[in-house]
Amino acid sequence: MKLYSILNGFLKNSINFLNETSLNQKKMISTNLQINARVGVEIEGIFTILSFISPNIAFDVFMSILQNLQGKLPEKIISETIKIIKKQGDEAYKQQSYNQLYDMVDSFTRQNFTDKEQMYQFWEILIDAISIEEIWRIGEFDMNLLEQIPYVTDSNTEDNTKDQQYARSEMYKKLKNHNVIGKYIREVISDESIKLSNKNTQAKTFTAEIVTEPIPYSEIKQYLITLFEYLKKEFGFETNVTTGFHVNVSIDGKHDIDWVKLLMFLGEHHELLKYQRLFNKFTVPHIDAVTYNKNIPVEQQFNITEFISHVDANISNTKYSSFNTLHWKKEKYVEFRIIGNDYSTRINEICKSIDRYVYVMNIACSPTLFQKEYYKKLFKLYTNIEDNRKNNIQYKNLKAKIVNKFSWLTNIRLSPKDDDTTSIQKINQIRSWYDRQNIKMSKEEESFLREFEQIIKISKNH
Repeated sequence: MKLYSILNGFLKNSINFLNETSLNQKKMISTNLQINARVGVEIEGIFTILSFISPNIAFDVFMSILQNLQGKLPEKIISETIKIIKKQGDEAYKQQSYNQLYDMVDSFTRQNFTDKEQMYQFWEILIDAISIEEIWRIGEFDMNLLEQIPYVTDSNTEDNTKDQQYARSEMYKKLKNHNVIGKYIREVISDESIKLSNKNTQAKTFTAEIVTEPIPYSEIKQYLITLFEYLKKEFGFETNVTTGFHVNVSIDGKHDIDWVKLLMFLGEHHELLKYQRLFNKFTVPHIDAVTYNKNIPVEQQFNITEFISHVDANISNTKYSSFNTLHWKKEKYVEFRIIGNDYSTRINEICKSIDRYVYVMNIACSPTLFQKEYYKKLFKLYTNIEDNRKNNIQYKNLKAKIVNKFSWLTNIRLSPKDDDTTSIQKINQIRSWYDRQNIKMSKEEESFLREFEQIIKISKNH
């Protein structure tokens, strides 16, 4: 049995074992098992291609990496490899003492590679079992070394399109082969809406959207914890203002839904503010289309049935809303598009948000559940619309309301027609005015300015 294959098999198994042990020691987030739901996710992100880089392209760089790793692989990897050799190796290996085998394996990890194919094989073993981040930590390398590696494939292309496709394909293979994650991975696809924050890293990164199958609600939280940790370790998972995390929720046995009830219990503004997505064009809140709609009658006596009918008629059936209703008719699930922005380090908050979406979905699919609270929320919405009408507030949505408020107070009007430099100047002038007047901005106003700034930051890099 070849030593390469023994090492390869060992490293795959032992690293998986170590990862599972580490995960089992982590504190689990509580799960409400009483709601029989399924949750699918769509994860948009920016990832590193380091684990896919071909040594054939930068032989000298990879040679130096392997030489610097000599004698630095963990003791446990060597000792566990010996156990595998004893169990699976040829008879000649089994007859040797532990010390003899130790010297052989240790010598193997220290050898000088003069043959390109031999070096390539050993590199494949390493990156299949140990993350690039871990290799760099063991070898204490200078990250600038990576700047010498231009592409992931051997293709000579200027726009790295083929590299992006190759990287997504390899990512899919790695995710599907994972003993925990692979069970629910459906596909890894491109998403042109994702933009890189730093143009200089385009040759080293790729954008992707990871789509899962529906996952039982009882498993979703631990699955996402495992997935996020793996994505960070293996692919340098990052997010920015252009990335989103979509949550698709279905409730087993539920075939009817009250969209108004879902809207009343969801708390769109609260959730969108949490992820600074209140003013994102892909997550427009439904409540604004209702609150600032002058066609909803509120001058007459309050009638619950009629009011629900009017609100329901103004809930958008377009995709780019905080929750997308278009999948319900045929597939019986709701897509929540709220989570996003720089979310890769917010797994605990994401899990709480998923709890919220499942909870309100269950309420919206249960006609008799929380009816008294439902009516109270409806009446509050009715009075809000009535107050807006009396005060002649006819803004199309909250975004326009805030822009108008800034303009009225400071005589500075933000506009999408402004160039980036002008927009930044205006934002700074608005902040300075508030500071001089000793006035504190609302959460909505502050979130709006932060999101405006992030969009400018991204656009400057393209």
